Amino acid sequence: MAITIVNLLHQSIMSLTGLQDNGQLYLIILVMNTIYIYWVGLETLTKSKFLFNSFSLKQKNTEQQQPINPFAQKLEHYIKTEEVFTNKNLKVADLAYLLETTEKELSSYIHESFNMSFSDYINQHRVEKVKELLISENQNIYTLIAIAESAGFSSKSSFNTVFKKVTGITPTQYKVMHKK
Repeated sequence: MAITIVNLLHQSIMSLTGLQDNGQLYLIILVMNTIYIYWVGLETLTKSKFLFNSFSLKQKNTEQQQPINPFAQKLEHYIKTEEVFTNKNLKVADLAYLLETTEKELSSYIHESFNMSFSDYINQHRVEKVKELLISENQNIYTLIAIAESAGFSSKSSFNTVFKKVTGITPTQYKVMHKK
């Protein structure tokens, strides 16, 4: 930058005074500008953040979490707060309607974010609900089937199959392992 400013001053003085220049100063400035340009290019290639940090409006904190996706927030609300999965007739279309999106977008989001299908995602939450209920204070009041139905399972066989798939053990084994 300094070399360019000196060059501009030199050219201005020469123009205003009408003096002729033999070109040696101009040649020196040209060589120095060339060296500077190549140096900036080399630094940019080897250290990609060399130029771009100065243009950043806000320094990024490496420990800062990713911004929360509003879609993910809505999905979490309907799953964790509203517990829509307890509806045994819940379909992808129903949840997509609540989230104001399409079935395809919802299914794609679940697959990309959780690496599972919609039914596996819902069943996982149902199993977690059953596990909570099985170790709760009132677990002896309800039968295993009543607990499964309150978590959204529609039949005993599907409940047993899904529970074992998710946890690796049967619901009865889980209940015995966590008996107080």
